[in-house]
Amino acid sequence: MNNLVCTNDLKCVKLLATEEGDKCTVNEECKYGACVTGYCYNFESDHDYPHSCSDDNDCMSKKHKVYGIDSPDVEVPGSCKCGKNPNGTKYCDLFNYDYYGKKYVELIADFVSSSWVNNCNISDKNAMLPCILSYASDDDIEEY
Repeated sequence: MNNLVCTNDLKCVKLLATEEGDKCTVNEECKYGACVTGYCYNFESDHDYPHSCSDDNDCMSKKHKVYGIDSPDVEVPGSCKCGKNPNGTKYCDLFNYDYYGKKYVELIADFVSSSWVNNCNISDKNAMLPCILSYASDDDIEEY
């Protein structure tokens, strides 16, 4: 099945199905793809997009509760990456719970739960496009 992921303790669990605050061992088991210190988190940016930056500390998340220990809320740094623009201006990457970050993760979840995806080897990136073109509906092809 293409909707399972292997955890660090070698168990198969449903991909992107574990809710925020629940225990996890790998990012892929969390609903919005962020497993940190053994718990799923939904991190959201403290800035609107696009947000220019010079380093990762310019890309902080909103303050967030820490799961599993008694601790004050924390901010986590995001990623500051070079933009594909004439000036080489750097911009903050999306957090998993930002609007477009959520849309991306929801699209992946929709993809792996489609009825035809079991005909595909999703671990082979070169096989994906031919498989999508062979088995997906016209609406799915346009979406993916």
